[in-house]
Amino acid sequence: MAFLDQPFKHDLFVSCDHGRDHRLIEWTNHLVAELQDEILDFESDMNDFSILLGADQSQNQPLMVSFGNKPGSSGVILVVLSKRFLSSPWCGEEAHWFEEELKKNVAQGGRSIVLLCEPTDPGQWPGCLKQIPDTMTFYSDDDRRFEHSEPKPFGFPLPLPDDRSYVAAVSKLSTFVVDHLRKIKAKSALLQHSRASSVIMPTADRPKIYLHAKAAHEAHWHEAKSQLEDSGCDVLPYAPKPIGDDLLQLERAREERLLILKEEANVACALVVDSPIEHDVQLLVSDRTALRVFGKNIPCALIDRQGGDAALARQLGIEPLNAANSNWTNSFQNWLKQTIHAG
Repeated sequence: MAFLDQPFKHDLFVSCDHGRDHRLIEWTNHLVAELQDEILDFESDMNDFSILLGADQSQNQPLMVSFGNKPGSSGVILVVLSKRFLSSPWCGEEAHWFEEELKKNVAQGGRSIVLLCEPTDPGQWPGCLKQIPDTMTFYSDDDRRFEHSEPKPFGFPLPLPDDRSYVAAVSKLSTFVVDHLRKIKAKSALLQHSRASSVIMPTADRPKIYLHAKAAHEAHWHEAKSQLEDSGCDVLPYAPKPIGDDLLQLERAREERLLILKEEANVACALVVDSPIEHDVQLLVSDRTALRVFGKNIPCALIDRQGGDAALARQLGIEPLNAANSNWTNSFQNWLKQTIHAG
């Protein structure tokens, strides 16, 4: 049994290979058990949640023989990435097999997450892992036991009863996984309904919304993203990236944002949770102006969670949308019809 319906056989496939590092293996086993308990204890609709640990600790046969098509037939693939993983068969002679499983997962509507349990060199990542948009850092430099000098996973080698950092990290990971599972199931149900009514909207016809938000509002971003996707939109980026105050980081983030807006998105939105809104309006105006240089006139909207006065946005040609109400996506869709579909 699983929370997801066919074609998925498992909800979560945990991919890891730590060689003969028994402490890291034991830590991973503990994390998987904790994650399963967290989901079963707090998600009442996931009593059938199914998790499969993809690790061949015996190392007696190739992993592709041990697990076959199980990664691709799971709703979410969680890659527990360590330095030993990067030198394992998963990233060596069996990388092609794992890449094909990732492609099958995506083709069926599944999702993947890379869990960084220690610092690694992104340049050593195989191509298939670099293409996974969702990553989560699961390590810290804070060593309460003074047992190691390098950053290690939260709770390593096994968490203490009062290890709040580990508990918080597991809770965040659980929320991440559950959010993916719910979206997969919702899209699957929507697709089945569309097939039943013989009306299927190609993905290419779905508006692609770039949704910007401040790093402090990540939870609100995920909520708005889910609501937009449920209303028939694709949301970019796939996951928000925290940005510091360094000018170089800010400039690189803007370049990445403009590239997505230029090549993929057809609507630019900024999510506002609290005052003031001037910075968000300025960001939209600046991006819109930059895109006009490339001959692209992108419509912009301010998704306002506080429902405040957005006269400034309206004066500058930014559509203010009151998202304080639960049905705000209806207004958003009406606006889209007047902009994108009406030309």
